[in-house]
Amino acid sequence: MELLRLQQRTVKTGWWILLACCFLLGCNQYRVCGENRTDLIVDGGLFQCLEARDCPRRSNVIACLNNQTPIQDCVRCDNNHCVQIAPVPCP
Repeated sequence: MELLRLQQRTVKTGWWILLACCFLLGCNQYRVCGENRTDLIVDGGLFQCLEARDCPRRSNVIACLNNQTPIQDCVRCDNNHCVQIAPVPCP
């Protein structure tokens, strides 16, 4: 009888640990649901570029590495002009 109670308690504890792990896996800080795009304008016109590294940016903004939605602010060269892209986190 005591062994059965011990096994039930172990199973309950295991389920709580499993539930906590699943919750933590679902808590992803990189969940991005969209992006805001802003053209970079200099002297009244679009800033021209050939690649993302040509674009001006603040020290905390990177050059976008691909065409996917970024997880942090970056600049991209689209149609030969610079665009800053900011991710929009999921609610």
